[in-house]
Amino acid sequence: MLILQRADTLVWLDLPKLDVMRQLIVRTLRRTWHREVLWHGNTENWRTSFASPQSILLWSWRTHALRQRQFTAAFVDPRLTHLIKIRLRSRAAVGRWLRAIAQKRG
Repeated sequence: MLILQRADTLVWLDLPKLDVMRQLIVRTLRRTWHREVLWHGNTENWRTSFASPQSILLWSWRTHALRQRQFTAAFVDPRLTHLIKIRLRSRAAVGRWLRAIAQKRG
């Protein structure tokens, strides 16, 4: 809450669960296949990515609804009325918003 109280804008990428999962699966497959080095020299592997209880895929599937509830609550929280709140529900909406920001910056 401290971060939100100090922020001026809250952007919620509220993409459909299936879109999120598709992107995550494709990205995880690519990183695993190419042994892409991530932060601190870490790499993703087949076992931890797809068969582990700590799998990012499993985590995303399980927490998507929780994150929606949390952001919905933040959008109506009276302590956060100072925030500009932007909810983007599709990749097209994200693209339009980013282009608008780029145009404003010149």
